[in-house]
Amino acid sequence: MLHNSISDIDECLGESGVDYDKDCHKCTNTIGSYTCSCDHGYELLPNGTSCGDVDECERGTYDVDCHICVNLIGSHTCLCNDTYTLDVKNNNETCTGQLTSLLIRKCSP
Repeated sequence: MLHNSISDIDECLGESGVDYDKDCHKCTNTIGSYTCSCDHGYELLPNGTSCGDVDECERGTYDVDCHICVNLIGSHTCLCNDTYTLDVKNNNETCTGQLTSLLIRKCSP
């Protein structure tokens, strides 16, 4: 009796860029191939085996309190208008400003 035995090669045990795509963040072996999952700020590309940066600025997915969105690889940051600063408590993704006091004068009739 003849038995056919097919063994799967686990590409994920190999070297990044050689056995599986260098832009795959987390390789998961499948029978005959592999799949890829991506870190936050990246998305799986159509080839299904590599990750690409998500441009939050182009997509408009940044916070409304960000004055000028600047895309970074895997993330984004903001540039703030004068008198505003980056909010470090919010991952530098929003701008905060200090309240300025207003002089209110009573007008005579």
